Amino acid sequence: INEIKIIRNYGKDEYGRHIINGFNYKFSEFNAAVALWSSLNASRIIKERRALASMYNYLLRNIKGISVFNVAECQSGYYKYIVTFEYRINRDDFRNTLLRKYCIELSGGVYDVPCHHEPYFKSIPEKVLNIKERFHFAEAFSRKQICLPLYLGLKERWQRYIVKSVHELLKRLWKARG
Repeated sequence: INEIKIIRNYGKDEYGRHIINGFNYKFSEFNAAVALWSSLNASRIIKERRALASMYNYLLRNIKGISVFNVAECQSGYYKYIVTFEYRINRDDFRNTLLRKYCIELSGGVYDVPCHHEPYFKSIPEKVLNIKERFHFAEAFSRKQICLPLYLGLKERWQRYIVKSVHELLKRLWKARG
């Protein structure tokens, strides 16, 4: 039974690590209805997400030590709003402190664990391109990125609170480091 649960959850164990080849067969009628609604409203959804991202860009513009991650050649729909630390900060400690002290829960990051470190992919090196190689950029990026909350209906006052809290925590961490 446990292996069946792992297979239907993309091959991930209870810690979210890929340990075997898996799939996701959990698509329901409700999920189909949501997907249909989302596709019919995609333009409006992307427009609102881009407006939220613009507000974050404005609020973060003068904060030292954090950068907004953008790919110059792409126009993002902002499924995630990615920022990176310019200095060495423990991402997981930062995330946990933000939750504990400020009640802000960040969304999952972009590959918090790089794919080539996942147990399942390590178990099939012959099927994974360059598994023996180290991916220095991916590993460095993984350690220094977080994703700020960004969802439909997010109010400006909450964005201001999120940015103010991130800024306060960054200052506190830098002060502690000397």
